[in-house]
Parts: sequence; C-alpha cells; structure tokens
Amino acid sequence: MINNRKLQDKIRKNNRRLMRKSFDLCVNRLIAFDSYQILPVEESDKRLYYYKSLSVKKIYSYRDSMDNFDRLKCFFDINKFIPKYLNLLAPDNYSYFFGIVEINGFRGIKQQYLKKEEPLFHFYDELGDNQLVLDIYEESSSYYYDIELFGDRWIITL
Repeated sequence: MINNRKLQDKIRKNNRRLMRKSFDLCVNRLIAFDSYQILPVEESDKRLYYYKSLSVKKIYSYRDSMDNFDRLKCFFDINKFIPKYLNLLAPDNYSYFFGIVEINGFRGIKQQYLKKEEPLFHFYDELGDNQLVLDIYEESSSYYYDIELFGDRWIITL
C-alpha cells in the first residue's frame, strides 16, 4: 500500500507535467536566462524548508510604476545579484507543484506586463541568505512592481 506522502508526491509530479507549459510561459515572460531545471520534489522540499528556516531579515521594500522599470533592472546590476533559485508563489499552485527551480545563466529581468493573477517571484542566491521578492501587478489600469529585500548584501539604489 502506498503511504500518503508517496501518493502526494506522485500527484505533484503528475501535475508538474500537466502544468509545465503554463509554468514555462510564466517564467519566460519575466526572466532572461540560459536554462532552468525543476528540482526533484524531495530536493525542492528540503531546500524550501531550509530557506524558510533561515532567520533572514527583511531590510527594504519598494513600490514603483512599471514606467520606471529600468530602475529595477539597474538594481539587479548594481547589486550584482545573480539569483540561483526561484520559487513562484502563485494562485495556480506553482509553488506546491514545482517548488524551487534552479536558474542557470541568469541574464536579467524583462519588462513584461503580466496578467493580474501572476505569481510573486521569490529569488534566492546560492545560499538562500539573500532574497528578493518581486510582485508585478495591475491596479487602476496602471502597472506596478513591488520588491522586498531580505539579507545583508544589498546596496539600496532605488
């Protein structure tokens, strides 16, 4: 008999296959990179649990219009922040089904106007002790982005 955890993992793996195209479109609209790898369920869960266990302090939050999107791109460049991992926190349960995704060859953020219900993009550096959360959304027919910074390596330039 299959235990409950194994059954849940099988369901997650199956849903990964079903949702892969939608997930790919979401990631490719915003991030320029060479490739990404969806980590195995077990590895992703361990990494996410580890990141959540870190006592990483939020040090800054910022909101701006998408008209000023170059500021955000510049911010990544000035801080030399090269995210290694990504977690999409979304209404579509991407986070549950895909977990942590490893990004290879991060080249930057693209300016894209996304649907209202797009996910939060939660980026982590290699060790997870520096994180950036990016939310792009529409409000009153205008587009905005919010960022939140966690960790101690940031140069605040916005």
